[in-house]
Formats: sequence, structure tokens, C-alpha cells
Amino acid sequence: MKYKNILILILIIVLAVYLRFWQLGTTPKGFYLDEAALGYNAWSILETGKDEFGKSWPMLFRSFGDFKAPIYVYLLIPIYKILGMSVWSTRLLSAIMGVIGIIFFYLLIKKISQSQKLAVLTTMLLVISPWHLIFCRTSYETNVALSFLIISLWCFYKSKEKRWWLIISGLMATLSFLSYHSERVIVPLIFLGLFLRHRKNLLEKKNIKYLLISVGLVIVVLLPTIKLFTSPGFLSRLNSLSILAKPTETLWNYNQKFDDKNNILFNNRYLLISRQFLSLYTSYFSPRYLFDLGDPGPRNSFPDLATFFGWQLPFLIIGIIFWIKNKDKKCKELLFLTAILLLISPIPSSITQDPYSSIRALPMVMPWMILVGLGMKQMKKKFGGWMKILYFGLIIWSLGRIYLSVFKFNDYYRFGAWDYGTERLVNEIKKIDSNTPILIDTRAEPYSQFLFFTKTDPKTYQENNLEVDEKNYYTEMQRNKIKKIGNVTFRQIDWNNDLTKNQIIVGDNLTFGEEAIKEHCFSKIFEIKGLDNKTILFTGIKTNPMEKNRFNEIKKKFKIESNDCWEINRKYF
Repeated sequence: MKYKNILILILIIVLAVYLRFWQLGTTPKGFYLDEAALGYNAWSILETGKDEFGKSWPMLFRSFGDFKAPIYVYLLIPIYKILGMSVWSTRLLSAIMGVIGIIFFYLLIKKISQSQKLAVLTTMLLVISPWHLIFCRTSYETNVALSFLIISLWCFYKSKEKRWWLIISGLMATLSFLSYHSERVIVPLIFLGLFLRHRKNLLEKKNIKYLLISVGLVIVVLLPTIKLFTSPGFLSRLNSLSILAKPTETLWNYNQKFDDKNNILFNNRYLLISRQFLSLYTSYFSPRYLFDLGDPGPRNSFPDLATFFGWQLPFLIIGIIFWIKNKDKKCKELLFLTAILLLISPIPSSITQDPYSSIRALPMVMPWMILVGLGMKQMKKKFGGWMKILYFGLIIWSLGRIYLSVFKFNDYYRFGAWDYGTERLVNEIKKIDSNTPILIDTRAEPYSQFLFFTKTDPKTYQENNLEVDEKNYYTEMQRNKIKKIGNVTFRQIDWNNDLTKNQIIVGDNLTFGEEAIKEHCFSKIFEIKGLDNKTILFTGIKTNPMEKNRFNEIKKKFKIESNDCWEINRKYF
């Protein structure tokens, strides 16, 4: 029986690898700007020891008005050193960490529950979880943070056998803390809960030395970041997204019609914040979100897939009932860990304005899978071998859903959300003479993808695009939104001046509709469409100042109402 479970585990890990690595570089179609920013900064550090803004080995990375956690960037460097910079190698780190997290999740559940069967079952659930899968196939820091958290928890429980594992646990927890913004809240609270529960054991004389070494190591590793705790850079994410930083008038349920008396009572800021927090917090426990709607963000979910499969709901209910009624001491620690993960994980995401943000509450996938696994285990105990057939069928059905949603529907329906077309845009620009000035409208800020796909020399880019000096890197939040890369400039179009110059301008379908092309005497150079062959993603046009001036003169002279530049010019010349 033991070897049978090991064989099943191996097959599960093989499945995890397959789901996370197959077509990794091409699905999702496109390469989002945040992914490109992470990748190019890693490339820049590798080549020059500085990020795109010229900062040497930063502890936080400036990016699009806020600051990103550093771990993903630094872990990409050895991968780029070996494999080079590409979409596949950038997403490879997330896929690898996802599989590592799955392996340690198995070890963690087995360690705490002393049940290999439950560990195998819950690991299988994590492998096919859409919630976990989406962040393993894309360059998201949250997945790396989760894997380090899982490893740290396993090391913590392993330290009961060998005390030096406590030091490794502290190090892994610190890496999780440094990997993603949400873990800045989640990790300290989880380990505070574990400390309170196991304080007698941890404070014993034989353990105190290892505890102090662990705490000391955490402080040393965190010291460079601790210095930044009050800086605008460290707080940028909190200030831009948190309900705590929003004006009272923008909070939910604020009523402008109240008089002064009612305004003080019902528009009380602390009351409004509390209500909004509780509303957001409880959304993470809503069956409608968990099993039906899922995350509304197109990059945080797959089409027609919620965070969990509908068939898991009855098992979740059974698992919760078992959790409440259980008196088995062997399960107490597992249920305690489940409880603190369940209660703590939604906290950081609940202080943002986004309802049910799965990216910020990813650690919550663990306790839900544990509860579903407990429910499935209880049903197998009651109904025996027949449940194995049912479980096998449900897993096969789930894999079918995953195949259609991940590898078919997502690419067709959500290519725009992943900035599909930017690599094709770069290829079109490469065909144009390098002496021709090109202006790219910055509505979507594609400069990071341009840097990535052209592998622009980091040193040259840093010299030509100074945004802030190193001294004010973490404090000066003003952005330089004009980027210059060779003959290509990224900024908003100046409709008064840019049309008077001979150049190529690139915009989307809102920038250059057919009417605008006729009115301004543009010549269409190229057009890039989406995978539906309908949506126009980018249009490249050539300005014709002489034709435009001639058109304006004719309109004025003959008082013509038509705005078709080419038709009028052909008619009168």
C-alpha cells in the first residue's frame, strides 16, 4: 500500500509538471507588461548590476508608478545566465516554484496529519486547482511567495525532530515576506499564531538557541528592507490600493445627502472602512465567488473556471463539518493550521478596493484544499472503493475543463488582457529603417515589452532615460512617462505638433480609426489584429504633413465640409 501511494504521488507530480510546463512560453498568448518589466530588470541587473532606472541592486524595483518585490527578479538572473531572456525562461521560474510548492505541500500535510493518503489527495487537488495553476503559468511573484511559505511551514514542523530546521524555516519565511506584498502581512501573522501555539516548546532551553539564531537571521536578511519601511517606495502599493488611504468620500456606502448630524454618525470614516473591509473579507468565503464567479480579473482566472470546481462544494461542506466535530488529537494541528491560514490569508487583499482578488489571497488555496480533501477522505471511509471510481471520473472531467479553458478559451477570449500583439509590433518596427522616427502612443505603456523583445542594451537605455537619481530612488515618486529607445519614442500623441512631422506613429484602434486616417492624411503602414482576427490591437501610420497642409488649404479656400483628405486632394490636384 505504501509503494502504491508513492507511485500515485509520482504520477501526480508528473501531472503537475505537465500542466505547468506544457506550452509555457506560448500560453497565455501574449506577454503582459508586468512580466516584461520583471524580466528586463533581471536582464539589466545581469548585464550592468543596475535596474532599468540605473539603481544598483535595489531592494524594491520601481515599475509603473509603484515598487515590486525583489525576489522574482533576482531569482531570474541565474536562469537568464543559463537560458537567456525569453518569455519561456521568464515564466519558467514561476512554473518551477509552483511544482516545488506542490511537493512541499505534500510533505507538509503528511507531516502534520500523519496520513499519506490525505497528503496525496490534497496534493492532487492542488495540482488541478485553477487558482494555483493560473499563477504557475505566468510571471507572478505571488506564486513564488506561496511556495516559500509552504517550505517554511514544513521546516517549522520538521524542527520538532531536528531543531536546526527552525533556522531554515525563518529564512524561507523571510524570502516569502520579500517575494510579494501580501506576504508582508500574511507571513508575520501566521508565524505569530504558530509561536503562540507552540511557545512552550519553542522557549525550552534546548530550542531557545535555534529560535534566537532564526530570529537574528531574519532580522539580518530583512535589515536593508526594514530601512525602507517608511519610504514612499515601500508604502506605494498600500497608498495606491488600500482603502485606508482613500478619501472618506470614495468609500463604499458614503452618502452625500446626510446632514451634519447624520454625517458624523453614518459617514464616520472608521465605520465606513470597517464595513468595506468586512464586505471584502467575507467575499473570500462566498460559495458564489469560490465555485461560480471566481476572480473577475481577466489575468487572475481562466474563462469559464472559478477558483474551484463546483463538484468540490459538497466535499468542502463535509470537510468543514468534520473540522467542527473532530476530536482526534492527530488532526488538531492540521485543523489549527487550516484555521489560521483561512482567517489570515484574506486580510491584505481585504484592505484593497478589489473584491475577491485571488492574486493577493493565494495562500488561501491551501486551507480550502485541505478541507475538501478531508471531506473526500470521510466519504471514502463511508462508501469505500466506489468513491475511488467517482474521484477518478471527477479528476478526468476537471482535466478536460482545464484543457479547454487554459489552452483554448483563454487564448481566444483573453489575448488582449495579456498584451498579445506587442511582440508582433516589435517585429514590424524592426522592418522600418532605423533612421525613421517612430512614436508609440503610451496608453498601455508597451515600452517594457519593447525593451524585452529587442533586448535593448541596458546601459544605453539607462543613460537615455533618467527618471530619478539613486539617492531619491525610493522617495521620489514622480514619473518620466516619455521613454526613448533608439529611434522609437514612447509618449502620448501631441495632435497639434506630431502631425506636422514626417514620422511613423503607432496607436490602437481608438487612436487611429478609419475616420482619423482619412481626416489627417495618414498612410497605413501595418495593422496587427488579435487572435479573433477582428480586434485591431495596433495600427502603424505614416504622417504626410504636405498632404495635410494641402488639404487644409483646399477646405478653407473652397469651404468644403468633407473630411476625406485623400479624396479631396485627388479631386483638386
